Amino acid sequence: MVRLGDVLEAIHNSRRSFQTVRAIGRAEDGTWRVWRQQPDRSRAEHGDTVLVHLGSVWWRWDPADGGSTNEKSVGSSFQWVMPSPLDHLFDPTPLLSAELQFVGEATVAGRRAALVRARRRTGRDGPFGSTWRLEDETDVAIDLDAGVALRAGGVDLDEVHFDEQLPAALFDRPFPRGAERPAPPRPRDVTLDEARALVPFRVLLPTVVPEGARLGTCTVAGEDPPAWVSLHYVVDPGRRYSFSIEQGKHGLVPEGDLPPGTERLVVEGLEVTLVEHAGESFRTFQLWLRSHDVPVFITSDLPRDILLPVALSLEPA
Repeated sequence: MVRLGDVLEAIHNSRRSFQTVRAIGRAEDGTWRVWRQQPDRSRAEHGDTVLVHLGSVWWRWDPADGGSTNEKSVGSSFQWVMPSPLDHLFDPTPLLSAELQFVGEATVAGRRAALVRARRRTGRDGPFGSTWRLEDETDVAIDLDAGVALRAGGVDLDEVHFDEQLPAALFDRPFPRGAERPAPPRPRDVTLDEARALVPFRVLLPTVVPEGARLGTCTVAGEDPPAWVSLHYVVDPGRRYSFSIEQGKHGLVPEGDLPPGTERLVVEGLEVTLVEHAGESFRTFQLWLRSHDVPVFITSDLPRDILLPVALSLEPA
């Protein structure tokens, strides 16, 4: 008889339960094929699109867009590629921070599985620091032998095989050298006066800021003219808070569903979208609005009652 403790143990051991995996699964955008080899090799195919990770280096091939890679800028936050929608299934350990309820047993993708219901803990934004983003309740199927997730929300594995010998060529660059498209120009730090002269929109500055706040960096997009500008403020003494104000293209509200608990407010005639992320030792906010016809996105760990006046005080510099 399977108990919740058996499921927790399987999840806990999942990272070391296999050396290789080959799988086929479905997500909202269709069918994906995935190969993984511990500790840091993976390949994913979606139609003719191929993603390969080899340690900290990645390559992406798409017939329409050509090839792209971070080989010359490993570690840069501006050279990052989205993982496949199946990747998080193979490391379900972030679920250990959620409330799990054992529901029953089933056969999923031909394997013996435990069905559990995962709930975000009160005051937390689901498993933090991972691609697991829980709704209020998410049904998950856990492989009782390997500990990986076979199903979670709208992502399902149809076929999965462990510890096969995978050809090394699977993790080679999926396109010939020279076939990659040129890397986009990298963002650059400039002065505020330079930013005003470079961007094709009015740069906005907050007229209300917490005591001790100062502008740390001003960054613009690499293209000409820059499509966005980012102003990063810190609050002294001790950099105890910070807030970043991104304007232009990066200020647009993302398409698709926002996390549960998203607030849509109208404050002083402005429409504000606010998302709070909270855990045991952190609380941050994401905020979108349009001020003076400029899209704005703000991220901060300021308290809400201080952040909102800052956002509403934006004026052309």
